[in-house]
Amino acid sequence: MTHTKIPQMSQTRIPGHKRAMSSPPGSATKRLHILEDVTNTNSIARLPGTKMSVAVDSNTRLMNKYYYGDPKVIEAVKVRERKIARDIQHFRKSIAEIDAETRLIQETNLPNLDYDTSKKKTLCNELRKELIQLTANLDEKNGECELMESNWELTVKNLQLEHEVNLQEARNEVDQALCKAKERWEEKIREMENFKPDSGILEEIEELKEQKLHEENKLNALDASNKRSCAVRDQELDLEFQKFLLEKQKPSEELRENCRVQKEKNRQLTEEISSFESQLEESTKECTRLYEAITGIENMIKTCLEEREKLLERRTEVEANFRESELATEKVQTEASAIESKYNAQFDKMEKEQLRRRKMENSIDELRAKIRCFAYIGDKVPSSCAIDYPAKRISMAGADSRQSSMFSRIIPRKLISEKDLIAQECQAYLDMCTTKGLNCNIISLPTDRQEHLRESFLQYFVSSNTRKLSMQYVALSEKVPSSDLLVDPEDSRGAEIQLTIKEDSIEMSSRSVEVNSPQDITDAFNGLELQSRAGDISVMKLKVYNKSEDCFDAYFLEINDDQTIKNISNLSDKNRFVKTPITIILQTLLLKTKTLILCNLFDGRTSDPCLVLESAHQIGRLDVSRR
Repeated sequence: MTHTKIPQMSQTRIPGHKRAMSSPPGSATKRLHILEDVTNTNSIARLPGTKMSVAVDSNTRLMNKYYYGDPKVIEAVKVRERKIARDIQHFRKSIAEIDAETRLIQETNLPNLDYDTSKKKTLCNELRKELIQLTANLDEKNGECELMESNWELTVKNLQLEHEVNLQEARNEVDQALCKAKERWEEKIREMENFKPDSGILEEIEELKEQKLHEENKLNALDASNKRSCAVRDQELDLEFQKFLLEKQKPSEELRENCRVQKEKNRQLTEEISSFESQLEESTKECTRLYEAITGIENMIKTCLEEREKLLERRTEVEANFRESELATEKVQTEASAIESKYNAQFDKMEKEQLRRRKMENSIDELRAKIRCFAYIGDKVPSSCAIDYPAKRISMAGADSRQSSMFSRIIPRKLISEKDLIAQECQAYLDMCTTKGLNCNIISLPTDRQEHLRESFLQYFVSSNTRKLSMQYVALSEKVPSSDLLVDPEDSRGAEIQLTIKEDSIEMSSRSVEVNSPQDITDAFNGLELQSRAGDISVMKLKVYNKSEDCFDAYFLEINDDQTIKNISNLSDKNRFVKTPITIILQTLLLKTKTLILCNLFDGRTSDPCLVLESAHQIGRLDVSRR
């Protein structure tokens, strides 16, 4: 409003001029009050020595003309008043239209979208179940085919084993018959050996033996005479033979050699004949065995062919069923793809509408000129707590009274994670601050998940379109010296953090780390003790440089005790507000920057819900300037 073109009005009277007689005594004061509301520059005119002295002088002259009844000036002022009134009316109508459209979206469009989405989801689940059932049936058919194939193989092996058993039984029977015949003939031989003739036969045998002995003696005498004759004849023959050998020695040697060769050939031929006979016998046996095996295999082949015909018929039926199932599956997949594409299109449309809704809600929050308060609800909601999501109100029944508070958003943790909370729900707020280059800060009330919130906040700026990003991270306390959390405690011993409070920012004499990627975040926090002490507040300051060489500050404050929450809630009450260095820092960030309070409720290490609700109620009453 300091750049308005409406001239400034002042109550200072110029010496040498008198009040017009046509004007009543109180009319000048009344008109001056009206123009002060329009121009909003009277307070500047009363400050001597300001830079607006030139504008004040010109506005004072124009005010004098209006005061003494210059028609042109009066008409120009009235035209400006009417234009301002029209603009105010236009803004009111725009706000009313935005409220109506927001109510329409909340009451009609969003429930319809939720209903359609749940309906399509149910249909997709049913189609998925049918597809799973068809797949299970197909697997069952495949299993039956494999079972039949394995049964056929087992049947063939069983037939082979039966044939081998029958062959072994036949061999056993033949061996048993041979053993019985051998035993029978041995028994007959033993009977013949044990047979004893009668006495007459024995006497006759004795007589025959005596005759045999007499004849043997004759034979021996004749043999002796023959031997003597033979010896004489042998000597004669030896002499003749020696003579003959001397005559026929060479031909004899040749004949012996030929005889030896012929014997060797005869022996080889005999061995070959024996081997051929043995091979012929083995081949005959092998042919017999093969003929029997071929006969058995032909029988098995006939049986297998019959089984194959049955299996082919069964396979034809299974293939027909499979083709039918495959066609049905393809049809279901086509329908599912169409439904999925339609669902994706609707989901994309819903995402765009949600982004538009967030931007509209952020615009409404900005027009209200109040501090944004988000409630981040955990899973441990007690029965004494009532949460009204449409009205954005949380009520808590305490021991003495019932405490309730309104919030800009109520976000359940089970639906929105810390990363989505910063990247989605706070996106419109952070995008507005980034685009306009406004200093902003997020104040997170006590919770055991501060680390996830801090990293998500830092990750948002790292992934955004920024040219450069530098980070400072300190712990502030009233009881102990402040410390730099990005420096090892052993290295920073004795070095206290110095803070300088400016108009809308805080300067800290701590280590600054440049962050350009997620790995830089891990390296900055790696190996450092980031657990805050009781009574501390942790301040992470980001100096964000845009592509246009502009920069702004983004703060993330972690509050870790209930006393600090009480001090924040007392900002609206000057009598109860206690000025300490930390409260002055919090007051500067709350009132001079774009602030978002993140109220963590019903989760691990969170504060008393009644205290948080009371603090949110008091902070929501604070007025902040628009930019």
